[in-house]
Amino acid sequence: MGPRLRGRTGLDLRRWIREGMFKINFFGNIDECRTVAAIYDGDRNLIAVVYEDDRGWHTSLMPETRDSSFAIEGSIAGVRRDLSRNVNHRGLNPPVGLTRSGVALWLMLKDDGTAIGMPMGEFTDGRSV
Repeated sequence: MGPRLRGRTGLDLRRWIREGMFKINFFGNIDECRTVAAIYDGDRNLIAVVYEDDRGWHTSLMPETRDSSFAIEGSIAGVRRDLSRNVNHRGLNPPVGLTRSGVALWLMLKDDGTAIGMPMGEFTDGRSV
């Protein structure tokens, strides 16, 4: 069962980037407690979902995506690199006491101390952001 991409609850944190001919939407999936990347084609049709958990990397290609072209494979490799910069992307051991919004930000925290492009400071005391 993959992450819910439509109708998800909580803070909807999106960062659109351009990589080749695909758009990638990174978001903190608070229901599954992980950071997820959804890859869309130029017409904004969902073509793949990528995330990592304690069992490794997972990539779900949509049934409409019959050919796994070099461009798609390259985007998936790039997405894995980008997701790895999110220090909490696997959702392990979230701080106690965070609100749903706080968990979403915690999932988006990068190795440079920013989340969605803003400095976040420390997530050590378990209080909501």
